[in-house]
Amino acid sequence: LGPPRDWHSHGGVVTVWPRMSFWAADGVYMAKMANQEMGPVLHHGIKDAKDVTGHYWSNVSTCVQNSDEVIRPTQELGKHMLGLIRGYKEYFPQGLQ
Repeated sequence: LGPPRDWHSHGGVVTVWPRMSFWAADGVYMAKMANQEMGPVLHHGIKDAKDVTGHYWSNVSTCVQNSDEVIRPTQELGKHMLGLIRGYKEYFPQGLQ
């Protein structure tokens, strides 16, 4: 799709962001991890209710997040995502060695 940009149309705007730089990301690809500085804010694609009640929240009734499981250090999340990106060479071309 090319570089990030906006398409203005009657009644709204569609914005395309570059891969791996969005506020919502696939939770499975992200290994259900996030980071306070890097994000994402939201994981989509989580289908199992046990993930919500057991991984993301330690107490759903009182809205207590399970931050120790989800919020990971920058280096850990970055290393995971770099490995993921390197596995998709057709979408993330590698530089010359």
